[in-house]
Amino acid sequence: MQAVEKATGKKIEGVIENAIGRFSDTEITQFRQRVDDLWIEPENVFQSDPADGASGEPLPSDIETILSKAAGKLDEAPPEDRDEMVNLMEDIQDAARDNRLEDARAFAKELEEILFYIG
Repeated sequence: MQAVEKATGKKIEGVIENAIGRFSDTEITQFRQRVDDLWIEPENVFQSDPADGASGEPLPSDIETILSKAAGKLDEAPPEDRDEMVNLMEDIQDAARDNRLEDARAFAKELEEILFYIG
């Protein structure tokens, strides 16, 4: 599997082994689409108000690192954790897009806790 982040061109490649036996084809397609939506769309850039005349800023590196780790651990996570991880990754992206850095950091902290327990 390969994911490409349009904003930075960053590529992530991985192999998922034995992860599909528990899920239906529909569930697998939905998981793939959710992950693709996170990495293919240029959402991890802060969008500034055009009235301000400022351009977007890249995500802080600590949050970017957590998102990258989470994307790499999705296939290892139990189903309930996987769903929560995907939701938190989406929440981080949404908060960043809406210039809510404090919220993005709070979501990143929750995601980091899940990553700690997964190992």
